Amino acid sequence: MLLEELEPEFEVMDEVARGGMGVVYRARQVSLDRIVAVKVLPSKLEKKRDYIEGFKLEAKVLASLNHPHVVAIYDIREMKGNWLIISEFVGGGSLRNLLKNTLLLPLNEACRIVYELCSALYHTHAKGIIHMDMKPDNVLFTENLDVKVADFGLARLSSPGDAEGGDLIGGTPAYMSPEQATGKGIDHRADIYSLGVMFFEMLTGQLPFVAEKPMQYIMKHLESVPTPPSHVNGDVPKWADHVILRCLEKDPSARYQDCKELAKDLRIAVNSLAGVGWTLPSISSVKSSAAWHEEASVPLTSMDTEPLGHRLAELEGKIVSEGKDSIPPELKHRAIDLIEEAKDHLAESRDTDAEIVVERCKGLVANHIESYQAERSRTPAVDKKSILRELCEE
Repeated sequence: MLLEELEPEFEVMDEVARGGMGVVYRARQVSLDRIVAVKVLPSKLEKKRDYIEGFKLEAKVLASLNHPHVVAIYDIREMKGNWLIISEFVGGGSLRNLLKNTLLLPLNEACRIVYELCSALYHTHAKGIIHMDMKPDNVLFTENLDVKVADFGLARLSSPGDAEGGDLIGGTPAYMSPEQATGKGIDHRADIYSLGVMFFEMLTGQLPFVAEKPMQYIMKHLESVPTPPSHVNGDVPKWADHVILRCLEKDPSARYQDCKELAKDLRIAVNSLAGVGWTLPSISSVKSSAAWHEEASVPLTSMDTEPLGHRLAELEGKIVSEGKDSIPPELKHRAIDLIEEAKDHLAESRDTDAEIVVERCKGLVANHIESYQAERSRTPAVDKKSILRELCEE
């Protein structure tokens, strides 16, 4: 048996999880007297040498990260046609288990989980690694309830029809980004979309799109507009609607462009609720790189030193003037609606809600305006006097 081959280096204690991508055992590594997780990948993957080689390269990068919110990988090896991943054992259960038991989470707990996931993903994305299968099953908790992200890169090892339960190449249909569904233009922002799906589920107890079959999920990710979470759970604040819906934009350029942007919005929003007695942990308490600390540690009171009202007016002017030629009409109408919503929030002194709406609006139209401005800078100015002179000479 394969498990017997692990002895005497490892003493297998029990099976802790089983799924389409393998079986996980808890074991004791005798030489170091520590508890580890041993994941046995399906033997069918032996034929997919290109995927295996790619994952081995990613495993080396992940093993060097030493990030507090990423499950540490100790070793990867082949044994009798099976690939084994030896990793840190995380014994506090998964987000999937938590959601099964509680259905939905309090706002502060959901924000903390997403915040810690942002920290993990920001660092792995900086190393060029995309998770591709962010879902509650791959979010684990330590006994102290710290978040740990597991199974980086494993989604790339599966292909259509391989896994029971709906796993396709590039992810799980219920949590899959539109670009993963089409296989085009996939980058780190696909993980941000999946993070938005999980955030929605944590606050409402249901997925943004409900379907019975994998292809139905895929079509909804491609075509359907998600309902604001507050329409499902009235206790969800408006700012959370905008954070989640920005994550769930079909166009990756309209989403948060990286996880530190999302973390900034969370910190600003949570700071506005400090009076109720809870805050997110400071970024300096996370053992992470200087880049995360420097770029995500924005002032808690504002995303920008310029007054919000001025930024709102400037954004509205750009949408009306430059957006006339650069922004598709439907998108422009959405942007104008967001501007009006931000004005309403400002009028009611709800600055945090207005702040996040403005940032969402900027994310929605920025790519179109920048492309238009770049095109204008490449187009030489027309000298009308020279044209008239030439016409007169003719």
